[in-house]
Amino acid sequence: VQGSTVLAGYNPKHKLWSGIGGKIQPNETIKEAAYRETIEELFGLTPSDAIIEECIQTFEFKEPFVRNNYAFIQLPIESFIHIIYILKAYNYTSPYYNHLPTTLSELVHQRKTGPEQEITDLKLIDYKNKNNLSQELLDDCIYYENNR
Repeated sequence: VQGSTVLAGYNPKHKLWSGIGGKIQPNETIKEAAYRETIEELFGLTPSDAIIEECIQTFEFKEPFVRNNYAFIQLPIESFIHIIYILKAYNYTSPYYNHLPTTLSELVHQRKTGPEQEITDLKLIDYKNKNNLSQELLDDCIYYENNR
């Protein structure tokens, strides 16, 4: 979330735009889950423990809140580009991109889609317009707005 803008992913199974992320695995902290799920859904990669730890050390965020074993964190949108530079430093490539994007525009517009992807498309959405957003993402954005 940045202002009233959120990076959302299209989930074709549910036919709506939702947040990036997923369930916390056993023996995983909220922060570890947040970065693992972000990298898995945005780039189709399974990040190493070293990459997850570097993300945790690099980015500060307010304490997340958890609902139904899902955690919501807020990072500035530019942080996604920094995550890409961490992936590049570890020589990762993504099946969702011809090359790892270097701008937010490339992250959103140069994404390749396939039938196995949980999130097919990305876009920046003004959540206050509520256009086809999942109720969970809308609730999370409103909660964040009211508690910053």
